[in-house]
Amino acid sequence: MTRVSIIGFPSSAGSYAAGQDLAPMALRNAGLVQSLSGAGLETTDRGDLPEQVWRPDRDHPRAQNVGQAVEGLRKLTEALRARTTWFSCSAATARPRSL
Repeated sequence: MTRVSIIGFPSSAGSYAAGQDLAPMALRNAGLVQSLSGAGLETTDRGDLPEQVWRPDRDHPRAQNVGQAVEGLRKLTEALRARTTWFSCSAATARPRSL
């Protein structure tokens, strides 16, 4: 059986408005984990990274919140490396559990 580990990355830090950070919860509520399991995948939900919400960054209008976005990607990379026994994907998940 193919194993899949899901780690959510609720972030809108690198966007031009808030809202993308809600995608992990929306995908989980829409049945992502159940659909993957129903398709025959051994699915483990690893929870979410800390939420990052967009804020206006008037000093860097073309790269808003770039530091926050980069830090979030570093945390995601660390979380994926910590799960080397699983094929991990950064598919979205909701907030009930944290890493």
